[in-house]
Amino acid sequence: PHDRRLAWLPPEIAIAEQAEIGYYFGCSGAYVAQPMVIGAVRALAAAGTPFTLLDDEWCCAFPLYVIGENELVEEFVRHNVEGFRARGVKKLIVSCPCCTFMIRERWSEFYEGALPFEVIHITQFIAALIAQGKFKITRPIAGRLTYHDPCYLSRGVRIIDEPRQVIAQIPGVDFVEMAESRE
Repeated sequence: PHDRRLAWLPPEIAIAEQAEIGYYFGCSGAYVAQPMVIGAVRALAAAGTPFTLLDDEWCCAFPLYVIGENELVEEFVRHNVEGFRARGVKKLIVSCPCCTFMIRERWSEFYEGALPFEVIHITQFIAALIAQGKFKITRPIAGRLTYHDPCYLSRGVRIIDEPRQVIAQIPGVDFVEMAESRE
């Protein structure tokens, strides 16, 4: 149910009413891939980054877009964009690859103009914080790790290096590329 969309949010995470950083968690994050969005908000909190999110967030409309329900897509896009705009968001962080693709590549078509915020993937945001010395991964992972490039992230919006930059900062990790990787 829509009223359970924020059930995943850890109670210790502070959400600002107004902030320049917004976080879009999406349907997968709310209902299926909860560890992904829990990790993202914990990383934002650990970095000391004030952020906001929509307590009435709607789907990014990717499923509606692919089946051609464009009138509904426009309604969903306007709801979400206006919600983030009202909260002062200048940079919208997204975790889900499909949502990242939809928001970056399609929302402006349905919003009828440039979005009032920049859209970036969580790995881009964390990689930039690491590069600035504002975020450090301290928990080691002793073992081998690989990374699957989601198609909408790697081929759709060309976010390829940042996930690897974040992984490279994990103490003790033995990173191994898959035979079929990147694009």
